Amino acid sequence: MITRLLLVVVIVALVGCGKEAAKPAVDDHKDHADEGAAKAAAGDQIAVPVEVRANLGIRFAKAESRVVVGTLRIPGHFEAEADARRAYAMPVAGAIEVLVTSFDPVAAGQPLYRVSGEGWARLRGQWQEAESAASAGSEALARRRDLIAATVAQMAGLPAGDARVAALRDAAALTVHARASGQAEAEVAVSGSFLREGDPVVAVTDATRVRFRATALQADLSRIREQAPAAIVPVDKTWSERIAVRIRLGLDADPAARTFAVLAWPTGEKSPRWARAGVAAILEVVTEGSGDAEIAIPLAATIRDGLQTVYFRRDPTNPDQVMRTIADLGANDGVWIQVLSGLGEGAEIVVEGTYPLMLSGGGKEAKAGHFHSDGTFHDKGH
Repeated sequence: MITRLLLVVVIVALVGCGKEAAKPAVDDHKDHADEGAAKAAAGDQIAVPVEVRANLGIRFAKAESRVVVGTLRIPGHFEAEADARRAYAMPVAGAIEVLVTSFDPVAAGQPLYRVSGEGWARLRGQWQEAESAASAGSEALARRRDLIAATVAQMAGLPAGDARVAALRDAAALTVHARASGQAEAEVAVSGSFLREGDPVVAVTDATRVRFRATALQADLSRIREQAPAAIVPVDKTWSERIAVRIRLGLDADPAARTFAVLAWPTGEKSPRWARAGVAAILEVVTEGSGDAEIAIPLAATIRDGLQTVYFRRDPTNPDQVMRTIADLGANDGVWIQVLSGLGEGAEIVVEGTYPLMLSGGGKEAKAGHFHSDGTFHDKGH
C-alpha cells in the first residue's frame, strides 16, 4: 500500500513539472528598438541605435594625436581686431539717404548712403569747372581737376580709376561705398536727416577679423615660448574644431592679480563660425620640455568598471554599435589621457553616456544584450 502511494506521488510530481516546463515564455517587452541589433550585441559590442543615443545623451569625441604632458591651458576670449571695424561719416554737410539697415550684411564696394545738398553741389561745380578749363588746355586747372577727382574718390570709398568716380561729376548726390565687407552695426543714421560734415552715419564690422586674448598666471611666464605650437579649443561641447594659432606675449600685466596677457592669431585662412568677438575659449600651449605627441582621448571618456578602466569605442563598421575596450592608458593632464595601444587617430569614443553603458554590463563575456528605446537595458536572456 505504501509503495503504491509513493508511486502515485512521484507520477503527480512529474506531471506537474511537465506542465510547468511546457509553459510558453512571456515577453512583455514590446518596445524593442531593433531586435536585429539586439541579437548582434554580443561579445564586446552593445547596440545603441539613434533612439538610445538620444535618450541616454550619448555623445562622441575623436581620438587625437596631441601632447598631453606639458600642455598649458589658459582661459580667454576672442576680441575684434583693430582693423575689423570701419566707421563711415559725412564727407560734406547735407541731407542723407541711408541704403542699409542695422545688422545687414555688407559687401566690399556696396553703396551705403547718399549725400546731397549745398556742400556736394559746390564741390561738384568746382570739379566741372576744372574739367572744362582742363579741356581748354589749362595745365594748372588740369591738376586741380585730378586733385578734386581723387578727393571725391576717397569720399566715395572707390579706387581713383574706377568708372563710377567719373559718373559722380554729374550726379545729384554723392554715393558712399563700403571699403570692406562685414555687417552693419546697430547705430545707423536716419534717412532724410541733415548732418554736418564728420557726423557718424554707419559702422561696418567684420566679425571674422578676430584675435584671442588669454590671461595667464605670471608663474607660467617662463614656460611659454612665442614659437611654441598652440591651438584654441572651444568651451561649448557642441563645437569641436581646433584653431591653430601663433602666439605673442602681451604688453599688459596685472601686478595685483599676478597675471599677464597672451595674444593669439589664427594661422588658417578661415576660422570656424564660433570664433567671434566675446566668445570664451581655451588657449592650449605646448610648453618647453614637453614630450612627444601621443594618441589621446578625453579623460571623461574613461570609466572604472570593477578592477578595470574601460572606454567605449564606436564600431567603425556599424555606427549603431559601441565596443567596450579595456584601456591601456598613460599619463593625463586632467582633461586628456594617453592611450598607449589599441586606438588610432580619428577613432570615435563615447565621451558622454559612459555610465549607463558600463551599468549595462555589455561587452563582458557573461552578459550581452540590448537597450530599449526608453534607455533601459536587458540582457539577451530576459
